[in-house]
Amino acid sequence: MIHTLLNFLHHLGVIILASGLIGAWLAEWLSREVISLHGYLEAVRSMRALHDLSVLPGGVLIIASGGSLIALYHNGTNALAQPWLLGMAVLFLFELFIINRLTWPHAKRLEWLAGDDLIAGRLSRELVQAQEQLLPRLAHALDVPILIVILGLGVYRPQSLDSLLVATLFAVFTAGLLVYVLPCSRPFRTVCPNAGELAR
Repeated sequence: MIHTLLNFLHHLGVIILASGLIGAWLAEWLSREVISLHGYLEAVRSMRALHDLSVLPGGVLIIASGGSLIALYHNGTNALAQPWLLGMAVLFLFELFIINRLTWPHAKRLEWLAGDDLIAGRLSRELVQAQEQLLPRLAHALDVPILIVILGLGVYRPQSLDSLLVATLFAVFTAGLLVYVLPCSRPFRTVCPNAGELAR
């Protein structure tokens, strides 16, 4: 009974977390397609709200239920000797780190800057530069591919670290590709294409 309940909570946490990550990624894409600063502000506000209302609760639920399952039914830390379970744990902790140290603070900063610019009625160079920072963009693009790798490890349970390494490298490659193809936001397109030209 307890195992079934923990298993249910674990899967529920995955669904909640995945919904938030995918929704936040779509909100970022939308932020690059809107035609006004007001629309941009609403998009980045959605990114921040999805973190608070979906990603964070889902992550907490996964940690609580997953940790309990490992402790009670998988011989505790000895279970981490299994490559697939070790990979899931490490990648999930890495995912939480980049979300809470890069993705969420960046979305919050964009929301503040866009709000200030909307009140001032202008587009600031600080917002343009913050929007195009490479590391936060790469971290955000990495969220969904890494989640897919984690889910794949849980489903297929490979017994080799080689599979984990290949899948992780593919996730990083996919994230880099997403950063490359994701267009510059429409409100910024007069300033984005030329690195030396800044908003006035």
